[in-house]
Amino acid sequence: MERKVSVDDPSVSATVDDKVDELLQTISTTADSKSQISLYFTETKPRKAWFSKSEEEICWEEWLIDIQSKIGKTER
Repeated sequence: MERKVSVDDPSVSATVDDKVDELLQTISTTADSKSQISLYFTETKPRKAWFSKSEEEICWEEWLIDIQSKIGKTER
């Protein structure tokens, strides 16, 4: 099953790209490493109280992506 995701908000897209680049920099400087990317998809909903209104952020989906990198002896 192939899943494609798109984002219409340029600031969200830029943040994701920055975090992925940061992770790739860490992985490229370490011989063998294990990492994890956590993505949380949220929405803001109004919360009504007796005399006030506020907002709460509700997580409706969470992705945990495990990454393991290994660099061969000839590549070090």
